[in-house]
Amino acid sequence: MAFLIILVMVVFRATAQDAQVFTSLNLERLYASLSGQCLIAASNGMICSELDSNKPLYIRKNSRGEISQIGIRLFSNKYSEAFSSDVLDFLERTALEMLLWRNSVRNTNKLQEYKMTWQYNNVHFGDGMFRSFATSLRAITDSSDFQLQRDSLTYTAIWVHPEYGVTKATFPAQYSIISGKDHKELGDELGEILSVFHSTENVRNVFNREKVTEESLSRLNDSVQVYMKRGKSFILPEINSNTYYLRTDPNTYQLLYNKRYQDATLANLFISNDMPNKTLTLDITHRKYGFTEQKYKVKLSDFIAFFSDKKFETYVGFEPTIYPDIKMVVILYNREFNYVNMLLVDAVEDAFFENDSNIKCRMYAYIPCHNIKSLFGGSDIQNPNSKEFEPVLFEPN
Repeated sequence: MAFLIILVMVVFRATAQDAQVFTSLNLERLYASLSGQCLIAASNGMICSELDSNKPLYIRKNSRGEISQIGIRLFSNKYSEAFSSDVLDFLERTALEMLLWRNSVRNTNKLQEYKMTWQYNNVHFGDGMFRSFATSLRAITDSSDFQLQRDSLTYTAIWVHPEYGVTKATFPAQYSIISGKDHKELGDELGEILSVFHSTENVRNVFNREKVTEESLSRLNDSVQVYMKRGKSFILPEINSNTYYLRTDPNTYQLLYNKRYQDATLANLFISNDMPNKTLTLDITHRKYGFTEQKYKVKLSDFIAFFSDKKFETYVGFEPTIYPDIKMVVILYNREFNYVNMLLVDAVEDAFFENDSNIKCRMYAYIPCHNIKSLFGGSDIQNPNSKEFEPVLFEPN
């Protein structure tokens, strides 16, 4: 019987990887490295005496049964609920990689790949006597005080232990690094999710919900009762989150939805979360890294709900065009990880007022902010049909 159990374990160790599906190539490689050193249990846990750490090792799967995370447990539930799960997963996954290799040169190279510094009591990994990554994990326990700080470009994770001192990790607020996925994997994942997304919230019947006062508005034209509520701008004043209102009586303002003011109406449809009772659909050509593309349709209300739930900031800008064309740039800015998703909208006047109408647009996802600034850092919006446009977007970080 003992021999049979050992045989089953050996066979499981050899075939476990073949039976698994991973959400990224990085996870697949990490799993392959682990399966050579650790006993992988059917419960998605691991017994890994080879690692120089007493931290529990875990595997997490998503709702489709794909392995979506592998790491060592550094955080209790209270921190998991308080901070970004993407950032905590990155730290736990990186700590596992560092422990797994137990080679100061390979570990230093991995930190350089992640543009990351790792310190223990003010000594950088690789300096002085700090050559064993496991040493720094002594300061990471349930008794440690954890802080996650962020400036405009960088995260800093700090653990303070009353006896063992301070461990500190600094890394860029760059989603392709933190997610552990390359740009193609991220783009494919977004397209797969967004193409079938349906919001559970009805946002189309609350078009006039927002209450505004005249003090918060500025009149656009003295001859008509059209007002603007100034929002924020993104890189250029012309790319902004302004919304537009029509005064219907001396004390009542409603979001503008009027064929006489088509640019303002289209801006309202994307910027405000309040939709008219329409079935407007985005006909998206999703351009991806590697210059491939995916086509799908998403209701505008679902599109807005998807990105609003993920706390993106939305900005719009218009290009000069000839009647009846309308060309608009929609910027979906993720401040947490310094990247942008961008829509280039091609509309025809009056068309988006019709029931069941479609708006054609191109989408580019996970664009680093510095690439966007290369496009829009001048005095106006660059022509998105120019030959230089896509290479700048797809430029490596």
